[in-house]
Amino acid sequence: MAEFHLCANVLFTTSLLFSACHRPSVLTLYPAPCVGTHACASPVAGPDSTLASGFIRGLILAQAWVQTPLGSVQVFAESRPERLVYSSKDGTFKLAQVQPGPDTLVVRMIGYLPRRVPILVPSSGGLWVVVPLQPSDVQVR
Repeated sequence: MAEFHLCANVLFTTSLLFSACHRPSVLTLYPAPCVGTHACASPVAGPDSTLASGFIRGLILAQAWVQTPLGSVQVFAESRPERLVYSSKDGTFKLAQVQPGPDTLVVRMIGYLPRRVPILVPSSGGLWVVVPLQPSDVQVR
């Protein structure tokens, strides 16, 4: 029998509780206010002086009534499509060797609308980014 818990005014089964409620170490890496309030509607990015130059650290969230991390999401910079990466189970991804300057992150997953996120990679240090994905209305029959 499933055991249920309340977290952030949402009822979770025991198996989902850990992933939804106990992620302070991951969430603190992304200083966007919307991450703490679970209200990210648009992508948010900022410089990170703790990262190496050309390095991007990101978090992919499902944009729904409860934002949960999404794993297995494709992410790449348009300037380096051959460096495609996938987000891990906790929704995080890392891209390296992205040239400083303007670029666009492409983020996509089946079942969600693709997102193109304009970014500005700093000339020193790296970049953090949080990208919410909206579920697609397309249904497969």
